[in-house]
Amino acid sequence: MYRLLRELYRREKVILQIEPYMEKLMNIHEMFFAGKQPSDVLRIPGLREVYKAEKNATGALLHFYESSMRNSFQNVLDAVRNFARADAERFRLRDAMRAKAIAKVLPGNKRVYVEAGAVHTYLEKALRQQLGTKYQIESLFLLEPVVKKLTGKAQVVAPGDILTERYISSKKRNDEFETLLAARSLIYIQLLEKEEIIPSRSEKTPHIKDEIRATELVNKLSLEQCEELYKKIRFRNRKQALEIIQDFFSLEQSSASRGIIKTKRG
Repeated sequence: MYRLLRELYRREKVILQIEPYMEKLMNIHEMFFAGKQPSDVLRIPGLREVYKAEKNATGALLHFYESSMRNSFQNVLDAVRNFARADAERFRLRDAMRAKAIAKVLPGNKRVYVEAGAVHTYLEKALRQQLGTKYQIESLFLLEPVVKKLTGKAQVVAPGDILTERYISSKKRNDEFETLLAARSLIYIQLLEKEEIIPSRSEKTPHIKDEIRATELVNKLSLEQCEELYKKIRFRNRKQALEIIQDFFSLEQSSASRGIIKTKRG
């Protein structure tokens, strides 16, 4: 992306940074640094909405961390879903604010590219609301050629992102499916490489391949299997979690090939 931006700049393309939500969030932090209180922020329109969205999402995230340390599996799943809801509201507000700001500076009859993260799905809808039929809007996923070659799909989406997107788009509530997504997301985050992987000549897209591997693994898991694995990998590092899950699948395949039926007693 940075190489692309440099090349576009070299071609004398106009590049603008338009992210009013983040600008207001920085203003809030500066106010707190200057000794202001939350009550001061809440009195300012624009800052008030951003503060509330951040407070709700951060509070839900902290509650998830606390739950993951000591609470039951079901309570942790509830915390995951609560955070996803709060995060979805934050995404909706952020994308709505950005779309409104973008619409104000768009030139006439020009081709415009807007860079956004994969979870910012509401931005396209918000832009359509702001622009009507003035512009033809099309979403592009830059890694689609890579992902399609590896998976046959246009995009790989982690279970946690699917859950958040459901809340962003206000889809009809489905407790069973949403609980399963929350459970899979708990396993997914344990499998994903957290550190930056530097691309090489032989491996140009290491992160997306890591995401694909983790996603394909967790998408095979039932709710009961997620609970069983979560208890085993809860406080393990990524390498240990990978080994445990690989052993789990090896055992499952071995049992299936021998026709073994496992039962769970309450």
